[in-house]
Amino acid sequence: MKFTRKHPAFVDYLYLVAALPLVLAACSKHAQPAADMAQVGSASVVQGSTAALNESTSAPSAAPASVQAVSDPGAASGNGNAGADAQEADESGTAAGTVMKIDTPSADGVTTPFGKLSVSVDNVLLLNGKPVNPHFEGNNSLSFVAQVALKNHRAVLVQNNGGAACPASYRWVMVSDGGYIVSPEFGSCSDLAKVSTVSETLVVTMPGFAGDSEPAAERKRAARTRMIYVYDGKTLTENGKPVSTQ
Repeated sequence: MKFTRKHPAFVDYLYLVAALPLVLAACSKHAQPAADMAQVGSASVVQGSTAALNESTSAPSAAPASVQAVSDPGAASGNGNAGADAQEADESGTAAGTVMKIDTPSADGVTTPFGKLSVSVDNVLLLNGKPVNPHFEGNNSLSFVAQVALKNHRAVLVQNNGGAACPASYRWVMVSDGGYIVSPEFGSCSDLAKVSTVSETLVVTMPGFAGDSEPAAERKRAARTRMIYVYDGKTLTENGKPVSTQ
């Protein structure tokens, strides 16, 4: 005797429902590697972008290079400044404004491109063997402090050495092809003079001075005082005020 299933569709449905979780599980296993690969791919893109950003930010900018080229003295030497610099040098080729300390004894004198300054046996300042005008005679002795190169002339600072009451005073002697100029005598009596230049202007800086006979407080106050003497070949000033030519 044969039996036939009256509801085969219903039975197939039950099998399908039972098998569905297994099918879904199998599909999820195959899908997971693909998702992982997608995540890896996206991560590599971010890392690549970050590397590119780091490379771009670490690369040197072109602007500083151009600035360095402009500020490079070698690069600027061909723009015509060499001729201007040559005009700033004196006849000996020394750059204008150069201060040269004189270490030789006063008996040896000082030679400039425009003549020689020396001191006579009776402490009188000479230029090319002749006394300068106005007459400049040392109290105890004369010595030479510094020589300054200027355009078309030289300036020599001469120190008049005195005693304890006033150790030193000074005059500038400016010599050129056209003659010479002797400045008025100046100074605070200090023998600690510092020479510098501003363009064609001569500057001598020194402390104030008070002798041993003065109280200690006055000597300290004077030592803290800054005295500035400026000479341009015509006018001499002390801390901005004209110095009398008398």
